[in-house]
Amino acid sequence: MSDEVRAVVTSGKSLLGGEIDIKDTGIVPAFIDVVTEHRHNSGIVYLSFGCTSKDGDNRGEVLLTHRLRMSLVMAQSLRDTLSNLIGDAMKPVDKSQAN
Repeated sequence: MSDEVRAVVTSGKSLLGGEIDIKDTGIVPAFIDVVTEHRHNSGIVYLSFGCTSKDGDNRGEVLLTHRLRMSLVMAQSLRDTLSNLIGDAMKPVDKSQAN
């Protein structure tokens, strides 16, 4: 028997999860293009992200959008997930399969 359990998010989307409920709180996604903090202390990884913006005077600013705190285990899982996603995105398109 598999240890994976399907959980249903309140939006109706099905996600893999443990024996817990995963609830979508309606957080608005934000596009990030700046890492504003990256450090670790006592087994906790600190990451913060922001997005760049210009005001009416063409003065640039960074708007802080996300502050993440996670264990080293979660940071390793995030690293592995990002590595897989980036690897898939960088694969050349097989044009012989195109319509």
